[in-house]
Amino acid sequence: MNIVDAYRRTGSYRAAAAICGVNHKTVRRVVERARRGRFERAAAPRRPRNTDVVIALIEERVSQTDGRISAKRLLPEARAAGYEGSARNLRRAVASAKGAWRRRRRVFRPWVPKAGEHLVIDWGTEDGLQVFGDFATRLCFIGHSHLPGVWSVGSGGPDHTERLETPEAQVRLDDGRRYLVNVGSVGQPRDRDARGCYAIWDREARSVAIRRVPYDHAAAARKILAAGLPRALADRLARGA
Repeated sequence: MNIVDAYRRTGSYRAAAAICGVNHKTVRRVVERARRGRFERAAAPRRPRNTDVVIALIEERVSQTDGRISAKRLLPEARAAGYEGSARNLRRAVASAKGAWRRRRRVFRPWVPKAGEHLVIDWGTEDGLQVFGDFATRLCFIGHSHLPGVWSVGSGGPDHTERLETPEAQVRLDDGRRYLVNVGSVGQPRDRDARGCYAIWDREARSVAIRRVPYDHAAAARKILAAGLPRALADRLARGA
């Protein structure tokens, strides 16, 4: 839809600008020119760019990395694919592809909990590794599933430590790797270990310790029943499930 038609349908400079992707002042100039009998100039034909030979590659890599790849990282691959232009032109092409990707990328609304709702996630090996693209920090702590575990990614490949059963299991945080740590649960453990579970992060020692502590789960079960809650919530404490 051209600018004049967009304005005729909406009756608003700003609404027409939003439809056509231009500034509302541009819409006003074009409409006024049309009223004087001077119509819009035909769009100039697109000039070929030296990045055209790798535009498909750029769009593919931007999509695969969810818009996080840099032009510097992509340059060697672009050279191998036949790109002979400058690094500056490639940066522009990558920036343009990222902008287009962000405009059409699906955006998920954050989960907004209500009273009584809870989120349960089954953190299998692949599930833990897939969420590294959802946070940018080197270290992230979670606890939704009550299942302690450590996932990491880096130059040495992905790694996953699922069973942390010793009284004081310690994980070293190596340089050059990112970590996702499920700290387990002090109450309502779900990994068939009735002991409470928690984590200690030592920034100076660059380590995370998963610790287990016994507690009187029978007394806790009696309190659950006395409060009128379902028996299943009390029975599961002894099983840790």
